[in-house]
Amino acid sequence: MSAEVAGVERDIQTTQRPLAGSAAELIDAPPVVSRKLARSFLRKTQSERRLRGGVLHDPRGINANLNKVIIAASSINILQQAREIVPSHRLLIALERRPVRLIPHRANVRRQQLGRLEQPKKKKKATEHLDFAFINHDDRRMLTILFLGDIVGEPGRSAVISRLPELKEKYGLDFIIVNGENAAGGRGITGKITIDLLRSGVSVITTGDHIWDQKEISAFIETEPRLLRPINYPEGAPGQGSIVLETAKGKVGVINVQCRTFMLPILENPFRIMQAAVEKMRIETSVIVVDVHGETTSEKIALGRFLDGEVSAVLGTHTHVQTADEQIFPGGTAFLCDAGMCGPVNSIIGRAVEPIVQRFISNLPAQFPVANGEVRLRGALLEIDETTGRALRISRINEAAAAAASSGESQSEATLENEYKNEQENG
Repeated sequence: MSAEVAGVERDIQTTQRPLAGSAAELIDAPPVVSRKLARSFLRKTQSERRLRGGVLHDPRGINANLNKVIIAASSINILQQAREIVPSHRLLIALERRPVRLIPHRANVRRQQLGRLEQPKKKKKATEHLDFAFINHDDRRMLTILFLGDIVGEPGRSAVISRLPELKEKYGLDFIIVNGENAAGGRGITGKITIDLLRSGVSVITTGDHIWDQKEISAFIETEPRLLRPINYPEGAPGQGSIVLETAKGKVGVINVQCRTFMLPILENPFRIMQAAVEKMRIETSVIVVDVHGETTSEKIALGRFLDGEVSAVLGTHTHVQTADEQIFPGGTAFLCDAGMCGPVNSIIGRAVEPIVQRFISNLPAQFPVANGEVRLRGALLEIDETTGRALRISRINEAAAAAASSGESQSEATLENEYKNEQENG
């Protein structure tokens, strides 16, 4: 192909004639004039095909038959062809350059440069030097819920009431749930204790198998919907097993259910009851927290798996021993087998150590008073997407009680005697 191009070039050089006076002057003019002519020519050109045709039709007196060049070297760029054939022709040399319309004007380039210089420099963030990036959560879409395990006796409830304002500020709580079935002397709950807990900032109080241990509660629970009993009691039982409350970030539903394995009384099937209850509650809200009150870990885990993707969290109560299996199931449901208790640490599930040990040794009836000493609050902290109802995070809580609440001397002898009497009356 290079031989053909060379032959064509020789033909053009032998047949080239002088151009007309005015055209020849433009060709021999200084480069600036030639470039202006090239710009004018390129403005009228809309595509490479038209550019090719304009050159071949010899608008400035070129009498060579460039069609032969195109046929012989069709794979070569037309501008490169022109440069190889007539390198002394200033017009064709100018055509080698980029089209004028694609070259930014020098004034525009300078203006852009000055504009960048005039722009204020962005201030570096105080955390820009750190190796990690902060994740900004949308607080309007996230609910922070605190769930506390079984409150045991006066030490437990005093600690909860005294610490809740501080915990609410510390964790930015939107909703607080506590299990209060052991709040009255270790057995059941009273109307007064219910009111004290609600006034301290508790949103909902759940219970379990000890809900009826205090005689007055049957009438009181009908007047306070925020005090729940297990939902799988037979129809006609006092009170309710679920509730939906409005918050500043949307509605939150709470369901209280009791397991059946090693539990008395044996209630309705919790799986079937929960299926219907959740389906009904999801019409109002997708944020649903379930208190599963049961003895065996297997039944609680089974209920959690059964409800995965249908509720926001399934949290176990009753054993008073906090488990370390907090997790979020594949469907977005947070789970903890047991939240633990809010009560004395140096105890046996909240009761004095010696009487229980003797009971196992002698197998004889004995009284089990609530223990004294150091108190800790145990439970779970949840972060839930209020739009989808899916749990974003779950973590265990193990907070120390205030000094006044954890001291054994804070309980008066009269209070202790009343608690012991309640225990004796209820067996």
